Amino acid sequence: MNSSGGFFNKKIVKSACALFCAAGLLLSAAGCGVSSNVSVIKSDTSLKVTEATSSGESYRLIEDNTNLKKVASSGLIELYFDSVTMAGVVRETSKDKYWYALPTTGTGTENDSSVVSATVLSGGKIYSLNSQDNSVAFGTVEAKSDSKGLYMTYTMGIDAKTAALTSKTVKEGSIWLQLTVNYVLQDGSLFVNIDMSKTLCAPGMTILDISLLDSFGAAATSAADDYILVPDGSGAIIKTGVADETYETLNFGVYQQADEDTYSAIVPAFGIKQGDSAFAAIISSGAELATITAERAGSDGALYNRTGVEFNITPYSLGKTQTYVGNESYDGEIEICYRFLLGNNAGYVGMAVATREQLIRESVLSTKTVSAGEDLPLVLSLIGKGVTSDNPTSLFSSTKTLTTYTEALDILTQLKSKGIDNIALRYKGVLDGGLNQADIFGADMMLTLGTKSSFNDLCNYVNSQNFSIFIETNVLSSARYNSFSSGNSAYSMNGNRLSLAFDNELAGIYGGEYFTRTLLASDKIDDAAEQVIDIFEDTTAGISLGDMGKVLYADFSGDYTSRTETANIISDQTKNISSGRSLMVSGGNFYMIKNANYISDLPLSANATETAAYESVPFVSMILHGIFDYSGTPINYAGDEKAAFLRSIEYGACPSFEFVYRENDDESDDAIVYTHWMNAAAKYYEEANDALSDLRDKRINSHYMVAEGVYCTEYSTGSIIYVNYTAADYTVNGVNVPSMDFVRIN
Repeated sequence: MNSSGGFFNKKIVKSACALFCAAGLLLSAAGCGVSSNVSVIKSDTSLKVTEATSSGESYRLIEDNTNLKKVASSGLIELYFDSVTMAGVVRETSKDKYWYALPTTGTGTENDSSVVSATVLSGGKIYSLNSQDNSVAFGTVEAKSDSKGLYMTYTMGIDAKTAALTSKTVKEGSIWLQLTVNYVLQDGSLFVNIDMSKTLCAPGMTILDISLLDSFGAAATSAADDYILVPDGSGAIIKTGVADETYETLNFGVYQQADEDTYSAIVPAFGIKQGDSAFAAIISSGAELATITAERAGSDGALYNRTGVEFNITPYSLGKTQTYVGNESYDGEIEICYRFLLGNNAGYVGMAVATREQLIRESVLSTKTVSAGEDLPLVLSLIGKGVTSDNPTSLFSSTKTLTTYTEALDILTQLKSKGIDNIALRYKGVLDGGLNQADIFGADMMLTLGTKSSFNDLCNYVNSQNFSIFIETNVLSSARYNSFSSGNSAYSMNGNRLSLAFDNELAGIYGGEYFTRTLLASDKIDDAAEQVIDIFEDTTAGISLGDMGKVLYADFSGDYTSRTETANIISDQTKNISSGRSLMVSGGNFYMIKNANYISDLPLSANATETAAYESVPFVSMILHGIFDYSGTPINYAGDEKAAFLRSIEYGACPSFEFVYRENDDESDDAIVYTHWMNAAAKYYEEANDALSDLRDKRINSHYMVAEGVYCTEYSTGSIIYVNYTAADYTVNGVNVPSMDFVRIN
């Protein structure tokens, strides 16, 4: 169990399992331009996935409770193990509710459920092993227990003869794996973990991925109000009791960049509600390696409503002609904490409370609360320099001045004159390169935006009005035409420089749809953070981290730096950068936000398409409210500005706008020129300030849908806010909520 006080106090060592010996399968790293930290496996076609299974179908289901044996208890939960399936079971004593690690309905021949499964590589082939077919069915399981928990050691093999081998008798080329799943009860919670440093496998075999308890709480049927909570954007619920023929299995990569198969998750948590019982699952070790998957019965051939986690133990990339595999494997713990919820707490609100409490215990989140003044902050982004092209062959970025220091001051004074007394200014495009910032090691404040004196005038005005100013800084990425030198660039497994696409909010007006930016070598992040501190040493301005809260990667340049190590570095340097000054973080990956004052661009909706059975909920907002001030996408960028404003009210977010000072010839820039939005911004701010200003440091205690399109958010003070997104007025508890409006009740 992880008791170190944080996610990332882990070890990354060379794994004995990652030493390849198969003749003719390895190319030298030097010969293919790939880091010595990567092995290249050559094959004529994609590596074949071979299922290594037995005929032990009966070991995939817990058929009844007659084989359950109690081993431990803590608070209102008891831990049992099933002597047939050798799987753990949790019982909530007050409701007599059982949560099973394996399904209890269906037939074993139909499902692929297991306590733990692994994808392994040996001899140029990928194999799938699991606890039920490759260990329990062969009788190669050892169960131990004490007053704290249950400890199940599974020795898995491709067949019964192989599974019966030991670490001393297993030979190279065998498909053999031994690991221990630990179930530990503590303070009324269940911690399930695997210590990868104690996991053994056959010589020449590599563990690629491990799935742990991916069928915990799985059910073939669902009551009307049951659902699965997933970390999609702000959070979303999959209503398993509501039909949805369009649903496809969803994957959420924790702290990963989204791609065509995976959505990004900024919080390492999920949950299941069944009747008046529920659990919240928080990934407390190995979150940076995790992908959360959610299935619903009847979709994509799935038999059960279930959600679980797969951990990437060894980085790899499959290809048609060759596959890249890292030579170093994760050697820390992977762990999931399960918090069990009852009655009124059995829902996504209770899951948010449990997640917040657990993350505070693990020192991921702070115990601090927002220092609430009289007024809510208006989060205002101004763009200093826009970029007119994203040309990879250009030696210099082509920029356009949009808001000088003097013009930024003018906007602030105009907003002040309209009665806005609290502004958090996020000033973007100020460093060399503008919005598509140059290499941080060569970046400085752009003189073309004004003199040092005019910048100081801006800062002095901000300080005199008790506003805040944050200069946007990209630490981990650089414009591709002014990218990091080869010695400062991060590299992928295949030997190419790592790069990512960043959205250009001025697309269609001043430049391309996105910027392709090169990523910084992980061992240079410390130096880059020092550079940031030096750049702003003589200013009172705070810093807005534009990329550090959104980007996490492994780096195969030089000495390999894993995602875990990179996360540790970013977290440490975020603390250093924030020392003595205010900090704003864009995006909000949870592992690095602890020292922030503001979080901008926080998701206020799900990313996957919403349906009657898939709905956004303020799960992330409920975790963070009262600890941080946060804002979503600027209201003036939304297709429906009023709906975007109402969403910020519903989710307790500060109103946010993004402006430029100067007009362009193109009429399409109306959405960003401040003169077109000044009055609307002041109006929206006044309404938000009246509704939320005294609630900044309070917790959200409840959130629910009153009726289709009408929602209620309740705070710890007892204040209630109703939001109506529909085209007609709605009356609730005698209170009329006008169409496309909100009402606060104290």
